[in-house]
Amino acid sequence: MSLRNIKRPKLTETVAERLAAAIRRGEYRPGDRLPTEAELRDRLGVSRNVVREAINELRARGLVVTRQGSGSVVSGEVHKPIRQVMADLMGDEDGAEGKLLELREVLETRVAALAAQRADTSQVAEMESLLRRFEAAGGDLQACAELDVAFHAAIGRAARNELFGLVLTPLNELLVPTRLRALQRSGPAVAAAMHRAILAAIRAGNGALAARRMAEHIAYTVKAWKRARRNNK
Repeated sequence: MSLRNIKRPKLTETVAERLAAAIRRGEYRPGDRLPTEAELRDRLGVSRNVVREAINELRARGLVVTRQGSGSVVSGEVHKPIRQVMADLMGDEDGAEGKLLELREVLETRVAALAAQRADTSQVAEMESLLRRFEAAGGDLQACAELDVAFHAAIGRAARNELFGLVLTPLNELLVPTRLRALQRSGPAVAAAMHRAILAAIRAGNGALAARRMAEHIAYTVKAWKRARRNNK
């Protein structure tokens, strides 16, 4: 066996990966502005050139975009590769939505339990804020569907495992049309009440109850989706 020298990563690569990891964890979300080059230089203790090259690397990966007057902003396409893989796997296959919902049920019940154990007060406050916006959206079902995705994404972040977000965010984005049909069938008030029950369990730190409330919520969504699907045939 031939042994070779192990190359140390360049400082630029280390900084780029640290920022990319923060984006994956949800510390910086789509639309958020990254700290300025000067701020990152001071926080990370590196030169401004290193910061600039690291941001260029993130831009090349599609993780950030540059906007006039806003600096470097997290791209809205962070999860696009995984979302595209899921969409390609499902294609036009009959029952694709059902498989996505099945995956969602398995993942989100466990995520809700972990969120109840790990969420801090700021994360609970974020969920509360999103839920209030959902309740205030009223008959704007498109806004409700998008806020629904955001609420569940916040639960995923509270579970403190960025891998959940990498899977759940694109999964829930693919299911926006499914959510819309369910909301059209049952109305947003029912979903809001179920979200409220999930949040109460998370706030109380009751993992078993949070998982049960999440399972009930997804099961109800599946039933509403199936009824809407039958009516559209």
